[in-house]
Amino acid sequence: MKSIVEKLQVENNKVKAVQLQDGSVIEAPTVIAACDPHTVLVNWIDEAPVSAKSLISRWQRNLPQKATSRNWMA
Repeated sequence: MKSIVEKLQVENNKVKAVQLQDGSVIEAPTVIAACDPHTVLVNWIDEAPVSAKSLISRWQRNLPQKATSRNWMA
């Protein structure tokens, strides 16, 4: 099964579920993102951790346009 990840659902600073592009949600006690941190922190999480804010600001200043990516969950 290949599905495109839309976002990660976070509660109390912990990822609780993965929402797929088709709207389905997969809950899990542990979620491992095997992709670049930019995709996770900028595209998939609504509110990034405070500790990542300066890194995200640097990425946003240095990117000429929003990168697009297709990320699959197998």
